[in-house]
Amino acid sequence: MKIVCLAPIKNEAWILDNFLKAASIWADYIIVADQNSTDKSKQIALKYKKVIYLKNTQNTFNESYRQTLLINAARKIPGSKVLIALDADEFLSANSLKSTEWKKIKKLKPGTSLYCHLCNVKPSQKIYWEPIKLLPCGFVDDNKSEVKDLAIHNARIPIVNKSRAIVLNDLQILHLQFVNNERMESKGRWYMCYEMIENLKPWWKIYVQYHRMHAVNKKRLKTLPDEWINGYKKRGIDILKFKKAKEYWWDKEVMNYFDIYGVNKFKMLDIWYGKWNKYNDPQSCFIKFFFKITKFIYPYIYRTYISLSKRRIS
Repeated sequence: MKIVCLAPIKNEAWILDNFLKAASIWADYIIVADQNSTDKSKQIALKYKKVIYLKNTQNTFNESYRQTLLINAARKIPGSKVLIALDADEFLSANSLKSTEWKKIKKLKPGTSLYCHLCNVKPSQKIYWEPIKLLPCGFVDDNKSEVKDLAIHNARIPIVNKSRAIVLNDLQILHLQFVNNERMESKGRWYMCYEMIENLKPWWKIYVQYHRMHAVNKKRLKTLPDEWINGYKKRGIDILKFKKAKEYWWDKEVMNYFDIYGVNKFKMLDIWYGKWNKYNDPQSCFIKFFFKITKFIYPYIYRTYISLSKRRIS
């Protein structure tokens, strides 16, 4: 049973080298779909023998398309396969290969979905928290099932039958998005603008979606186990070390949205705090005051919701 890592990338040179070093330890193949990167992502990817490099030529953001591109490429590899879908800022915990679950997934029947705990690492790099929903990150390929047709927030792998899903408790996914606040905020601003343009949610649901990380109850914070990290360090891979960029590509995309749609389109998004010097701030004093109050009360509301929720597969 071959293990195939699927990863979409776009301007991820800041962390891609570490990601590919780490994935090369456990994956037989690493398939990356590069959506028009303008940095050194392609050059970095091609340094690794296990990498199959794909060009995602779409100019628009479409998660369904990119995952289908990755899965179809994986299906060209002969033999039985387990597909593990990660982003470039995600790493399997270093203890994964020693886990009995690692052997278990290679014996599962085709069509089985794998769910993992997503561990969001805080900037201190010493603590983390988990969202309520488990992440569908793997699939024992049946060579026929497809991902859903959703452009955003789509499952990365096919989910055939939730009753056949397996929850992995030893194999963790370390999510490093929140280690770098500047990058995280830039990415969040882009997502908020995208959802506003596509009319996917009302503005208040967008706020709830992209401010949850600021409302995590301290009681839910856990210490990051050394065993999740040290296995990589022993191989000379410091997964928590990465460079900060002067500017992130998401902000350039947001400014492009401003030019196309005008700033008023985005006045009900909490993205206006001195970031965009060349654009007039469309928010009135009332809206700014509203968001100031919302930032104060929202964490209490969100924490109450979380306390009443049970962990579940999405």
